[in-house]
Amino acid sequence: MLNLKLKEIPLIRDSSTFLWFYYDKRREIDFIFKREDGNYLGIEVKYKPEVFKRIEINKVKNYIILSKDTFELEDRIAIVPISIFLALIKSSDFHL
Repeated sequence: MLNLKLKEIPLIRDSSTFLWFYYDKRREIDFIFKREDGNYLGIEVKYKPEVFKRIEINKVKNYIILSKDTFELEDRIAIVPISIFLALIKSSDFHL
């Protein structure tokens, strides 16, 4: 029987893209957006009634958590209903 082991290597790498994701054994971020100033913004989708703030990745300092109904602002974390978030974003300058 063949026994394969996969190794997870968490990485945020610069490339020609502006959007990534992150995961390791304990954490994951759905989207990581590189802003024009070079800083990273983590975006988590938690489409459920109750949302917990448990994100912490070294290179990512600010987060938006997209929720079903919750709206809450803190120092580095904004929890925003996904309907409001989608209404406020402009269309992409990049073609995916």
